[in-house]
Amino acid sequence: MKRALLLAILAGVVLGVASLAAEPWVEGPALNVARYKCRALVLDGKIYVIGGRDPDKNVAPVEVFDPAVGQWKIVGPSPENAYEMPCVASFEGKLYALGGRTSEKVRTKVGYVLDLAGEGSEWTRLPGTATFGHGDAGYGVIGTKIYLVSGEDDSLPNEGWDYVKAVDVFDMSTHNWSSAAPIPFGREDFDAIAVGNKIFVFGGQGGAEGAPVTWLDIYDAETDSWEHFEEGLPIPWEQPRVAAIGDQIYLMTGKGDAAFFAYRIDTNTMTWTEITPPPVPIFECALIALNGKIYVIGGQDFEGSVLNTVLIYDPSLEE
Repeated sequence: MKRALLLAILAGVVLGVASLAAEPWVEGPALNVARYKCRALVLDGKIYVIGGRDPDKNVAPVEVFDPAVGQWKIVGPSPENAYEMPCVASFEGKLYALGGRTSEKVRTKVGYVLDLAGEGSEWTRLPGTATFGHGDAGYGVIGTKIYLVSGEDDSLPNEGWDYVKAVDVFDMSTHNWSSAAPIPFGREDFDAIAVGNKIFVFGGQGGAEGAPVTWLDIYDAETDSWEHFEEGLPIPWEQPRVAAIGDQIYLMTGKGDAAFFAYRIDTNTMTWTEITPPPVPIFECALIALNGKIYVIGGQDFEGSVLNTVLIYDPSLEE
């Protein structure tokens, strides 16, 4: 993929306005514990939401949602690094939570694992550490590897241009750490997701202005290289949340004006289409795809209320 080609496509695309003939949003079963700055994953056809802060600013527990049952169930406590935005994944029936931040405001370099088949449901600290903390970071999972991308580290000012550029990689099959090529520009309050062998990194806050950015960065795991697109997003976007269904990535929720928009990007043609945003503005939620639908979990509203709501978006109703 060439920079000039993608910029030409982005400049020439006419954003498709989604049809409103059918309502694509419904409200699903609520969480037991309201939370924000949480993360979610899918394992064995169920959604697990891990951590985040509850309304009393405690670490929220792990909850699981089984669509066949239609309700959320508390599994047990989250690990201490899940107070803010842990990077989460699953492998062989185990849950992993890396990076993130503790309730003591420490941006951690460590990770934890929970064996759901084990007795006691206790999180165990993983061996080794990342080279940097990855607070308010993004991540992508390719094969058995979790790529922790950019974010905040306690040794850095974490403002302007000065965020983590390192990409730390943890292999869930070997429990070994390694490093990948650094991202060209560090930032915070962004999101990322892997599609195939590539990780797509969207928006965030940083740069000379320390403001929301339109950056799109794409990492190719086969070549261990990055490509940066300065005007890669339709709008500047702070705290986006993303989920993928096949080759389509859905970008929605966020701070400020971004909370009133939603888009999808086709990763084959790199074209953007505007879609119906959530019915209420939300930020600092979790986003996850399951069975062709996207779940928007928890978060905050613009009055500062911490939410236990779950909104479900059906892309097929946009057609």
